Amino acid sequence: MMQGDDLKVVATQTLAESNDADLVETFQWKLDVNFFCEQHKRVMAQILAGTKSDKPFCVLDSSGVAYQDFYKEILISELKDDENIRLLFFDPKFGDDLVKLINKELEALPLSQVGERETDQIRKILVIDNESYTSDLEWALIDSLTNELRASNIGVLVAAPAESVLRAELLEKAANFDVFNLRKLSGGEVENLIGQAVDAPEKAVMLAMLDQKEDDSVESIPGVDEVPAGEKENEVESKVKSNMWQRLRGLIKRS
Repeated sequence: MMQGDDLKVVATQTLAESNDADLVETFQWKLDVNFFCEQHKRVMAQILAGTKSDKPFCVLDSSGVAYQDFYKEILISELKDDENIRLLFFDPKFGDDLVKLINKELEALPLSQVGERETDQIRKILVIDNESYTSDLEWALIDSLTNELRASNIGVLVAAPAESVLRAELLEKAANFDVFNLRKLSGGEVENLIGQAVDAPEKAVMLAMLDQKEDDSVESIPGVDEVPAGEKENEVESKVKSNMWQRLRGLIKRS
């Protein structure tokens, strides 16, 4: 049976895959962005639109594969050049003071607007790094940005940890956020990346990222059609996957 967090992720992913197709086609990225697959391209456009919407609270998620860090940096690069958005950075691992950071933003807010849902303040996006170090009290303050402190016009961008327990904890704390899930690549999509990397060094870099996550980067591996007698299906798939990654490593070294 699916739990509440899983249902939320599925619902949000369905939205990202089905809504606003024109947004993806017409969206102009400031950077020359490479995407692992078309689904990631759609989700990224949805997230960027989300940071500029009336509900700018976004969780970048990938259950099993940490594409989040790669795409999070792309989003930051896009947003930092947007004259209508100012980025704020919070890293609890290195002792950043979230209360001081948010209070500084509230100082510029007229008392008449405190508690209001509409504001003339410029949109800020709070980027959270090392999110698993965030305390419950800090999360309570972050969550207040979605309600009591909406007038501050501070949105949030955070990547869910790849580790399953930490991921589940973050999704529970970020109950008022929209969750955007980046799915695993299929075996065919990885094969396609391998082919493209011959003439495109940037694709080889992306493949190197996958190489570091080879245990869970691929949903299904092409070529596992028949299981030889005496071998389990998962053993065969493991062998095929191992051969594919050996080819990938060789390609990256050559490029």
